[in-house]
Amino acid sequence: MKKTFYALTLFLLSSVLVFSGGFSLNEGGARAVGMGESFVAVADDLSALFYNPGGTAFLEGTAFSVGGFMIFPSVEFDGANPYPGEGVSETAVSQTFFVPNLYFGKKFGKRIFLGVGVSVPFGLGVKWDEKWSGRYITTNTEVQAVDLTPTLGLKLSENIGVAVSLIYRNSKLYNDQVIPFVNPLNFAVIDVAKLHLESEMSHGLGYRIGTLLKFSKFNIGFSYSGKMTIDYQGDAEFNLVSTGIPVLDAMIAAKFPSKATGKTSLVFPSLFSAGFSTTVFEGFLFTASVDYMKWSQYNELKIEFEDYPLFSKTVIKHYKDTYTFRFGVEKNISNKFTVRAGYYYDQGAPEAVSLGPDLPDSDKHGITFGVSYKMGKIIVDFGNSIVLFKDASTNGENEDNFNGTYKSYAFISGVNLRFNF
Repeated sequence: MKKTFYALTLFLLSSVLVFSGGFSLNEGGARAVGMGESFVAVADDLSALFYNPGGTAFLEGTAFSVGGFMIFPSVEFDGANPYPGEGVSETAVSQTFFVPNLYFGKKFGKRIFLGVGVSVPFGLGVKWDEKWSGRYITTNTEVQAVDLTPTLGLKLSENIGVAVSLIYRNSKLYNDQVIPFVNPLNFAVIDVAKLHLESEMSHGLGYRIGTLLKFSKFNIGFSYSGKMTIDYQGDAEFNLVSTGIPVLDAMIAAKFPSKATGKTSLVFPSLFSAGFSTTVFEGFLFTASVDYMKWSQYNELKIEFEDYPLFSKTVIKHYKDTYTFRFGVEKNISNKFTVRAGYYYDQGAPEAVSLGPDLPDSDKHGITFGVSYKMGKIIVDFGNSIVLFKDASTNGENEDNFNGTYKSYAFISGVNLRFNF
């Protein structure tokens, strides 16, 4: 029984960390979101700290920006044979996530810009009913990651800006699941415990570099965020569920420890972005960009239990590198109002074998729109997006033998207040 417990604990920890792959967030500023998040070659406000720090080299004066996004995801699951079977249809619990951002920066002289940003590059979660068919895999999964990014921007000439950011990432993981047990009296599978895993707050260091090339009617921008590895330690706690059979309850209580501690490392993949923007048509700004995220860097997960080395293991992960293609347009309609719209196509990272209820990710289309209102030195930006996921099927290949199709969508709405002094 102890061996079963630790195997399940290992599986739990691997499930939590699977979720973070493929669920990167690109909501760094409401203005950028309104134009398809294609901002690497625009980068002319403080959200450049998130999208392309090279643009900060051209900012003037002192600037401050604060805002955030509300994210409303929805996930449905249709089962397939042999388990949980055709005809099974279940919906994840409705949740709302808040993704904040905060930026500050100041120009020193004609060439140096110093800034700092707080943003959320990875996050979200999926929660299911505790009685749903996939409860032995997960009932609740959430990952949190918040970046602090001090940045130095240098204006090398009137046309060239470069910058480097130090990324200090704080991250935490959560997961809940139900533990099964085979009743020796009748060989039926029953629920005997609810298991909760919560990691300690963990930290990692990384970097982001960027450059912006500005010409009379067009810009070219590049940004690169390096791979980052964070070490986690987590406590798994058990809450036993009564079976109604005293002898069986006593046996289970004797076999299940109240807490176990494991550790692992998680790789956050590198991201390269390149883009082009132009103002060749008077009053309009057009922009296009591509992101390349190297999810294949997260190709395995090593899980260790110091007190029980026999149960340490390595889990192979099946993630593919992804491209995201982005397009946006912005139009000034008066001295006070600006409108914008955009579109992006984002590839999903997990292959069918790794597709599960903790990561129901797939290829997706994003339709975005936004507006800004200027009040003196204050600008209010609104950015919204509708994200339509392609139906994602395990094709009978899921490594946990839990097969079916996931159907998802999300609505995102955000606002930023920008102040320039």
